[in-house]
Amino acid sequence: MQFTRFGQTGLTVSRMILSQKRAEFIIATKGGGKMGPAAWDEGNSRKHLLDAIDASLRRLNTDYVDLYQLHMDEANTLIDEVVGLSRPVLA
Repeated sequence: MQFTRFGQTGLTVSRMILSQKRAEFIIATKGGGKMGPAAWDEGNSRKHLLDAIDASLRRLNTDYVDLYQLHMDEANTLIDEVVGLSRPVLA
């Protein structure tokens, strides 16, 4: 499976935002889905979600998003780990 197509929507949105004021947009993104071949390239682990938000911010060419969502609930990751991401992500 190729993963090069993932993130294309973010690139399109980024181009739209560049011609407007960022504050005029509400931008949502999500994490948790498979984004690469490695085992840590999917799921709700701290590493994957932090990597995913960083990649989204780069693709969107912005320094914040208004809404960050999870693709799905995942039994392998404790909810405390997911909720604990709010400090570094929201800071």
